[in-house]
Amino acid sequence: PALKGIVLTGGNSTRMQQNKSLLVYHHQPQWLHLSELLEQQGLDTYLSSTEKNASLYQGKALIVDQIAGFGPLSGIISCLLALKDSAILVLACDLPLIDVSTLQELIQARDQSKVATAFYNDESGFLEPLIAIYEPRALPIMLQLLAQGYSCPRKMLMQCDILKIETKNTQALSNANLPEEREKILKQLNKI
Repeated sequence: PALKGIVLTGGNSTRMQQNKSLLVYHHQPQWLHLSELLEQQGLDTYLSSTEKNASLYQGKALIVDQIAGFGPLSGIISCLLALKDSAILVLACDLPLIDVSTLQELIQARDQSKVATAFYNDESGFLEPLIAIYEPRALPIMLQLLAQGYSCPRKMLMQCDILKIETKNTQALSNANLPEEREKILKQLNKI
């Protein structure tokens, strides 16, 4: 299946206290930076958004959540529904250190025979469901797991036949959900 890029922008950003997709780390809003990184990989790229936030992203290909109330899972499922026979490479908008080489690692490791290909973060001991590739076969499985009460993408991945990969650059998997995490990353970026 063809691979499409998805930037998840639909969160409420309650911990950050402002829309994380609009924050600037690389001289432009984060949603635009991530879109450009995906497009540099030759991927048709879409923004995943809630109905409420859709007007913020005028001029970009947009997929509005068809299933609401399940956080990033709403976006992942809605994108799989909208792009029926395509696989999707999902990036959450709170990943300011994600880079081209990390994306290339993920794309090159992709195993189309699995439900998904996802990074395993050795430092945290967790799978990273919001920096992952979901194959079309993931959709019915995710809908079934959702019906069984699973709403956490990480817990869903743990129930599926996936390829877990590790990255050479674990810092690229860092996310910024809190103002103090953002400040720390901004200081780090200014040193680079």
